[in-house]
Amino acid sequence: MFAKTTAAKAALQAQFAARDVDRGYVAVVEGAVRLDTGTLTDRLVEDPAHRVRIAWSRGSGRGAGHPARSAVGREAITHYRVRERRRDATLLEIALGTGRRHQIRVQLAALGHPVVGDTEHGSPRDPLKRLCLHATRLGFVHPGTREPIRFDSPAPPAFAQLARGV
Repeated sequence: MFAKTTAAKAALQAQFAARDVDRGYVAVVEGAVRLDTGTLTDRLVEDPAHRVRIAWSRGSGRGAGHPARSAVGREAITHYRVRERRRDATLLEIALGTGRRHQIRVQLAALGHPVVGDTEHGSPRDPLKRLCLHATRLGFVHPGTREPIRFDSPAPPAFAQLARGV
């Protein structure tokens, strides 16, 4: 997304900061995700080389976390819903509660289901020669007209085929 004016940029940045931007994704992840829906809540830290990792977790099936360390890192919230499940891959629909660098990739890898093609975060394969994570929806209020705007981009058909094991 690009803004043509400084005022438009500030208005859009304010929407992102207030978590008012609607962002949706789909991902094909390794293995069969156990729960049909879930919310991943973690604290993420970024090192000087821009590598992101989890400081601690309290999300969907990953333990109680470490409340005493809650000041470490920045909160990351990711909601997911299974669209299709197979023995070796699951197609997920993802909505962000926050927008941190590599949030989806790091949290799904910590759940034990890295994004297919994400060899940096533990995927052992890359059958499509790309990360199997796709932004499908971006919605926000236009900074000039104040009208809601939504852009949709369907997932590549290869994602569904991969989740089906084709």
